Amino acid sequence: MLAINADYINSYGNPEPRLWQIADAGFSQIHWCHHFGSDYIYSDDEIDQITRWLRSCQLTVNDLHASAGERNHYYAANEDIRLAGLELVKNRIHMAHRLGTDVIVLHLPKPDEADKSIAFWEAVHRSMDELLPFARERGIRIAFENLLDNHRTLHNVMATYDPSDVGICYDPGHGNMAGDGLDFAEAVKDRLIAFLLNDNDSA
Repeated sequence: MLAINADYINSYGNPEPRLWQIADAGFSQIHWCHHFGSDYIYSDDEIDQITRWLRSCQLTVNDLHASAGERNHYYAANEDIRLAGLELVKNRIHMAHRLGTDVIVLHLPKPDEADKSIAFWEAVHRSMDELLPFARERGIRIAFENLLDNHRTLHNVMATYDPSDVGICYDPGHGNMAGDGLDFAEAVKDRLIAFLLNDNDSA
């Protein structure tokens, strides 16, 4: 099995030519990553079209990188922004289910400032209270990705939520840039459910 991220050139535009190039290069699986940093909502018609492209290319989806939003964040203290971000993540859970995978990758940064921490975690917990039942119904687990400075945040999440629902996606490039990535990976090794391999040596 060989897998590659579907946005290896860019995360926008028509993905069909990229899917054919991936298939022609000998890959059999993809990490769907288009629009991972935008507020874009996929329609069912678009998901149907992507399904047809994947079938034609004989590709399957290993996992899907959900979007934490450009403006709309599921962890936002502002309720309107949080609800819009919640719908964005639900859209990707729905899409993952339709594309036949059982894991979405999701970003969760650390709170911006210490005095915003309470509001941040209240927003996260409200969103997770709604996301987890939605994901369970569709057989989807959420893999939170290590970023440059969110290790403590992810430790808190792992301590709060069940391994059957929530795990870690480890990105070694981010780990190298953070400086203590291997220590973090060792600490959460029992919760690893996705892995993003890259050639980033932090240089």
